[in-house]
Amino acid sequence: MSESYRARIEAFCRQADIVIPAGFYRHPPCRYATVDIGQTPNKLIPRTWRLQEDVAYYLTHLGEARPMKVLEFKERVELSFNGNKSFSRIGQW
Repeated sequence: MSESYRARIEAFCRQADIVIPAGFYRHPPCRYATVDIGQTPNKLIPRTWRLQEDVAYYLTHLGEARPMKVLEFKERVELSFNGNKSFSRIGQW
């Protein structure tokens, strides 16, 4: 059985000293997650998404005022949002 998204996200956050809020555990995690890097320490946004379009909507309408890191946990890559509903890969971890 492959590693769950919950386990991947938790391991990444532990390694990078990112705070996981209690709200993260309310729903099954999905492939895409965002981290608020404008806070110290950095904090995982409790909501995760299955589709890039949903992440783009969040960043455009709800998260644009804060600096965010977008993480994709299937292929383990960081993404850059170009502000036009599309993403490009920054790097893999």
